[in-house]
Amino acid sequence: MDIQPVAVEIAKLRFFLSLIVDEDTEDDKENRGVIPLPNLEFKFVAANTLIGFTKMTAGSKYHMSGYETIIDRLKKLRNEHFSSYGQKKKNIEREFISVQNEIAKNIHLWSGNINQALQLSNWNPFSHESIHWFDPGWMFGDTDGFDIVLGNPPYVRADNPEIAILREKILSSKSYKSLWEKWDLYVAFMEKGFSNLKRNGVLEFIISDAYMTAKYAEKSQEYFLNHSSIKRIDFCSELKIFDAAIKNIIIEFENIKDEDNIPLRLKHINFFGNYIKLKTGKQKVLRNKLFNVNSMYQKDLLLKNCISWEEICYVSIGMVLNAHEDFAKGEFKKEDLIADQKDEIHSREYIEAKWIQKYQIEKKKYLEWKTERVPSKIRRPTFPELYYPDKIMMGGMTGAIYDEDGLLCNHSITISVLWKDLKDVWNRSIEMSIKKDFDLSNKKYLKRKELEQNSQRFSLKYLLAILNSKLGMYLLSKVRRSQLGFYPDDLKKLSIKIIPIEEQKQIVEIVDQILSLKKSNPNADTSKLEEDIDWLVYELYDLTEDEIEIIEST
Repeated sequence: MDIQPVAVEIAKLRFFLSLIVDEDTEDDKENRGVIPLPNLEFKFVAANTLIGFTKMTAGSKYHMSGYETIIDRLKKLRNEHFSSYGQKKKNIEREFISVQNEIAKNIHLWSGNINQALQLSNWNPFSHESIHWFDPGWMFGDTDGFDIVLGNPPYVRADNPEIAILREKILSSKSYKSLWEKWDLYVAFMEKGFSNLKRNGVLEFIISDAYMTAKYAEKSQEYFLNHSSIKRIDFCSELKIFDAAIKNIIIEFENIKDEDNIPLRLKHINFFGNYIKLKTGKQKVLRNKLFNVNSMYQKDLLLKNCISWEEICYVSIGMVLNAHEDFAKGEFKKEDLIADQKDEIHSREYIEAKWIQKYQIEKKKYLEWKTERVPSKIRRPTFPELYYPDKIMMGGMTGAIYDEDGLLCNHSITISVLWKDLKDVWNRSIEMSIKKDFDLSNKKYLKRKELEQNSQRFSLKYLLAILNSKLGMYLLSKVRRSQLGFYPDDLKKLSIKIIPIEEQKQIVEIVDQILSLKKSNPNADTSKLEEDIDWLVYELYDLTEDEIEIIEST
C-alpha cells in the first residue's frame, strides 16, 4: 500500500520472488510443477490511504439486470480475479471495466451517492495509476480489519502549502479524532492505520521523534492512550536511520485496551544492538510520560532562587534574507547577498547556525549591508541595534557562542542581548515581545525598567556557561517543543540561578579560557574546562547526586 505506483510495483516483484524461491520443481509435470503466481492487482494498491471510500446510504443500491447489486458484482469479479489465468483473467478484467462504465453511464441513478459512484467508476486496478481514495473492504475484500499494519509515513507538516487541498479533504471527511493544532501528516496516518486493525491487531510505525514533545501530538497521544495498548516504544534519536535530518521513534500499538498494560521502552545507542532499557510502568498511571524518553528518569528538579532567561535577555531570531514578498518579490535570493570575501558591498561579518558549535565559530562569510537591497528589501530585517551589543548566539542544535564583534546572522540563529544593553532602544519588536511574554496592559514601561534592572545582575558569559552546560541542555530538553532543535520560546523558559555578580566570576574566568583557546585554535580540546563548568553549575543549582546521575545519563 503506497501512493507511489513504482513502490507498489516493486512490492509486487518482491512478493513474486518470495513465492518463486519457495517452489519445488518437478520436471515431469506441466509447468515443471510450479503453481501459477496469483494476480495481485487487488492486493497491492497505489492509493491515498488518508481519504476513505464514500459510505453507502440506505436505499441507494442500483441493480443491473440479471445480477446481484452492482457493487456485489464488482466484488465477485475482484475475488475471482486473484486465481484466474489466461483468457479467463482477461474476460474478468474486461467485465470489471464494463461494469464500471455502466456505473458511470447511469450515475444519475445513484442519488445521494454520486461521490461513491465516481470513486467506483474511476478506479482502474489494472493500470499503474494511483487512486485518490482507499478502502480495504472494497479493494482487498477485507471486512474484519488487518492483523498487522506497518508504516513509514511521510513527515509533512499539514500546514505545508503543497498539501493544502489534501488537508481540507482530510478535515472535511470528519473521520479523524487525533488531529490538532499544526499536525504533521504522519499523525493522520497513525490514526488511519489503527482504525483498519482487527481486534488485537498491531500497528507499528516509524515516525518523527517530534511526536514525543510536540504540542500537535498531544491529542494523538491521548487517542492511543484511551483506545490502545502501547506495547513498545523504541527511542532512536541517537541513530541516523534516514538521510533526512528527522530523528525517529518506532512505536507499536495493539488494538485492545488493557488497563494493566506496561509498555516496553528502549533507548537505542547505536546500530550494533546496544540499547538502554528505560524505566516504565502502567499505561493508565503514567499516561503521556510514556512518550518522553527522559520522563521516567527523573522527578522534576526543584530549582530555587531562579529567574527565567527572558527576564534577563531580549531574545530574537536573526534576519530572514529572502526578498520581501510585498515590494521586492523575486528580486534576489539569500545566496545573492552573501560573499566569501569582504568587499565594499559585502561589508559585515555574517554567520549561520551550521557554521557554529559550542563556544566556537567555524566559519564566517560577509553580508551585503547598507545597500539598496539590504536591509530595506529583505523579508525580516530585525533592527540594527540588536547586533551591536555583546550577545549570545545559538543555533537550534549547535550549542551557543559569545560575540562581541557585531556579527550579523540569519534566522537559523537565536540571539540573546541583555535588556540593559538595549536601554535606549524602543521599537515594535521589543514592545510586542514584552506584551506577549509578560501579558501586560499599561505596565509595559514599568516592566521594561524591571527587565533592565534584572539584566544588570548577570554577566553574559555566566549565562553562556549555564546554557552550554549539561544541566542547561537538560532543562531546555524538558521544555522544547520540537525534537529538531531549540526555539526562542524554549530558551526564554530556561531557569537561571541568581547569585551575586562577584560570585559569577569563577565561571566567567573558565569561559574566558575556553573562548581564548577556541579563538587561537578551533580544534583545541576544552572538554576538561567544560566539565569543570558542568560540575560548578550542578553545585550552583544545589543538585543531589541522584539528580546529577539523571542528567549525566541522558
